[in-house]
Amino acid sequence: MHARVSFYENGSEEAISGFEQVAGQIRQMEGNQGAMLLVDRQSWKAITITLWDSEDTMQRSAEQAKAMRDQVVSQAGLTAGELQNYEVAVDAR
Repeated sequence: MHARVSFYENGSEEAISGFEQVAGQIRQMEGNQGAMLLVDRQSWKAITITLWDSEDTMQRSAEQAKAMRDQVVSQAGLTAGELQNYEVAVDAR
């Protein structure tokens, strides 16, 4: 399994709503194994983590994921930070 991790700043309740709106689209993407939004409501920093069944499906989803990320960032006034890809070495779910 692989994970795409994105970092954001200057979040708000509007940003949470924006991510909720695209959650269904993320779930429908080939190879998606889940997604989550982590938020620190005091600093309004946020992290999204999307999980993929393989590195290949994660890479194939990159363009569509970027379009969704850009949409939410634009609508919610977020500042997008670093984007990183990881291999999931241990899954303790």
